[in-house]
Amino acid sequence: MSPGKVAVTLLRFVKSREKALRIGGALSLTKAEACKKVSNVAQYFRDKSEPVQLRAIRQVEPELRMLLPHEKSRFQKQRKTILDILNQCHD
Repeated sequence: MSPGKVAVTLLRFVKSREKALRIGGALSLTKAEACKKVSNVAQYFRDKSEPVQLRAIRQVEPELRMLLPHEKSRFQKQRKTILDILNQCHD
């Protein structure tokens, strides 16, 4: 991935999940705060190198896991992308 790619992917994911949860009426305060935290970390590390971005993801891993779509939802590709990023940050 090129510099900023991980952070950009996270920003797109958060924006998409927040919208989907809001439309579905499932955007709780906890999930809204998780979206904000992930977004803030991704914005901050957007211009850093990929290894730095991957290390930063560990800070928001619980929030990302909370925001993951259900494994049987129509957002399976999005779920797989985020899980792949989480696996990369532990390699």
